[in-house]
Order: sequence, then structure tokens, then C-alpha cells
Amino acid sequence: MNEPKLHTPIAAHQRLESIDIIRGAALLGILVMNIQSFSMVAAAYRNPLVFGDLNGINGAVYYVSHVFADQKFMTILALIFGVSIQMQHAQRVTTDDHRSTFHYRRMAVLGIFGLLHAYLLWHGDILFMYAVAGAFASMARYQSPRCLIYWALALITINAFIIHIPALPEAYLGHPDLRQLIGEWQPTQQAIDGEIFTNLSGWLAQSEQRHAKATSALLTTVFYQPRVIGLMLIGMALSKIGFFHRRFNNHQTLLPSFGLFILATTLSFWGLMRMLDANFPSAAMFPQTTY
Repeated sequence: MNEPKLHTPIAAHQRLESIDIIRGAALLGILVMNIQSFSMVAAAYRNPLVFGDLNGINGAVYYVSHVFADQKFMTILALIFGVSIQMQHAQRVTTDDHRSTFHYRRMAVLGIFGLLHAYLLWHGDILFMYAVAGAFASMARYQSPRCLIYWALALITINAFIIHIPALPEAYLGHPDLRQLIGEWQPTQQAIDGEIFTNLSGWLAQSEQRHAKATSALLTTVFYQPRVIGLMLIGMALSKIGFFHRRFNNHQTLLPSFGLFILATTLSFWGLMRMLDANFPSAAMFPQTTY
């Protein structure tokens, strides 16, 4: 007897609207940060003093976007990605082998789309990173929610140390490494003019620069994979305890959510003010408070 397949969408009444709404908000929130990448040179995404200043509306846009959007919506999207992984594996209409094959096939297709997007359209792609993380996170689908949370916290903590490595002081980095790091953080006017000229060129003329940045971005994702996998594991744990199935009412979640929002926003704003006071040093390329 053939097993029914998962290739058809679930009925509208079976969808969890909360997840759809959160996923849509996360995608729009990521766009807030991507617009800055589209409109300015690459270094200005982290170091706003490279391209313009922080006076007037420029400063207001930078502060709001980096305090409320930078890294936040990518975090939410990764978490919801984990929820989707667990919900798919929780379906009982097929064998476990079929569900696993279907999941890895989806991750492979997502990864291919990510590579095409990065090398043909825009280097700042996250689909490939999410595809790889999703493949690894799925291996923990049978673990208990408590175990998933422990693994997630361990991975996120490890990632915090990994992210800090490039920001080590000069004594721990070779001079060529420092020159490259500083060049990416504070490019020369010639490099800025060259990037602007290329960005205003046609698609073919941009290919070399886009391919180089895409390759660099893909290699850099190795630093972020533990974090993304950890966030997906948290999403899987939340799915297992029924967090998105109305297990907790609004009164139970409102106060903790508000408290954590205030804490996270305060840390982000404090970190941003520290970078501003220090005139955005190269170590600010890897801000721990925003992370």
C-alpha cells in the first residue's frame, strides 16, 4: 500500500495564523535592514560613518533600525523555521523515512535557490545558511523540549565566543588579518567610489564583485551556523510544548514578553551608544549586545 504524500498544502483551517503572522512580520523586518544594504556601500551597514553621517533623519533611521530590527527579525525567522520543521515531522500521514526524505529534499531545493540568489542577484542571501542549519536541526527532532533548549543555549553560547574571535586585539591577530579587517570596516574613498560605480553598472559588470562578496558571505556563515541551529532548536522545543497551540494565554505571556523586550532593547541601545562614543572602532564589526 502506497503511503500518502506531503506534497499538498494543508487546509486553510488547519494553519496556525499566529505562525503565519510572525513569519510575515519577520520577513518585513529583515527588509528594513536589507534596504540599507541596497542603498549604501557594504561597509556602511555596520559602520554608518563610512557613508554619510548620523545627523537628523540619518541618525534616527540608523538608531531605530539597529535597536529594533538588526538581528532581531532574523532571529524570529530562524525560530519559526524550527517550528515548521517540528510540525512537519509531527504529521502522522507518512512513515518517518518518507518525512525525513521530504525534509532533506526541501532543504536541498532551498539551498539551491539560496546559491542562485547569492550569485545571480544579491550576495546577502540567508537561504543557503538556513537550509544547512535546517538539515542539522532536524536530526534532533526526537529529543525532549528540555534537551532541545539545553543544546540551543550551548550552541548560542559557543557562537557568541566564535563571533568574538575576529574582534580580538592586535596581539592575537597577524598584520595581514588586521589590514583586511580594517579595510572592510573603513574602506578608502577609492574603494567606496569603485563600489558605487559597480553598483550603478549593469548586471554583467556587477558579476565579479557580486560573486566575490557571495563567496565571502557563504564562508562567513560558518561563524553563524551554531546560532541559527540553536534558534531552530528553540523553535522545535516551543512547538513540542504547544506554545503556538494556545497552551498559554495572553496574560501568561504578556508580562514576560514585555520585560524581555525592555531588557533586550536596553542592551541594544546601550551597545549602540558605546560604539557611537568610541567612533565605531573596528571591534564594533561584531557587536555582542546586538547579537
